[in-house]
Amino acid sequence: MYELFFILHLIATTPILLAIVVIVVVVIIIAVAVSSGKKRRATEQMLEAIQEESQLQTIQAENDAAVRRAAVTDKYDPETAQKILGGQIWQGMTAEQLRYAVGEPEAIDKIVSKRTNKEVWKYFQQTATLFDLRVTLEKGLVVGWQMR
Repeated sequence: MYELFFILHLIATTPILLAIVVIVVVVIIIAVAVSSGKKRRATEQMLEAIQEESQLQTIQAENDAAVRRAAVTDKYDPETAQKILGGQIWQGMTAEQLRYAVGEPEAIDKIVSKRTNKEVWKYFQQTATLFDLRVTLEKGLVVGWQMR
């Protein structure tokens, strides 16, 4: 403790040492200020990049939806197009219509028997084996579905 008081007394009574200490403190303060300013600018730039990416994703999603809407309304009669765009599923619906209505399945199970070939399209996966929607197709047409 005595050594600390001695050092402080020496600094306070020696102008050159006092000047060196003041300069060191000022340099440290400037370095901290510059560093925090750089961090703040880097953070602001990162936030701007995230916002730009989010805006680009929103624009892409809107473009995808517009392209999908145009393709469906051009290809199908108004009643069928409205059902597809509303995400409805019905018996006799084609695989292509199902893709437009619900999207690509996350998994497909193929069931082959002597009489028929079936596919079960699975959507909205919750766990490794649990899906919220399963749609059964025979010969490319919807024959049934299960919602959890």
